[in-house]
Amino acid sequence: LCNNLALAISMAGVSEGLALGQKLGVMPGVPSASEYNGGFAASLMAKDLHLASASAGSCNGKTPMGDAVQQLYAEMIEKGAGAKDFSGIFQEVDNAFLTYDKPSLRYLFTEAHY
Repeated sequence: LCNNLALAISMAGVSEGLALGQKLGVMPGVPSASEYNGGFAASLMAKDLHLASASAGSCNGKTPMGDAVQQLYAEMIEKGAGAKDFSGIFQEVDNAFLTYDKPSLRYLFTEAHY
């Protein structure tokens, strides 16, 4: 769980950097050539993020970044992409690029969660 928490947060961060690179025109063609098929399913990553958050709560801890990323995966799953590889989060991040009006991104940047 801890490893997948770190991996999911890293994947979302890398995706944000790649999305910026695409918007700036310095990193064309970043999305997966395999259409994000195969690999570790986004729905499984969302499950692990939920379990990691619950585990943190059991010792009075918080996972604000994990919770924000869990929301991004939930949005991905709601769009029918739960069976896609968890790296498909790039598309969710790219679609939300620098728009903090999405609840999941607002959550990450509110002081109450730190």
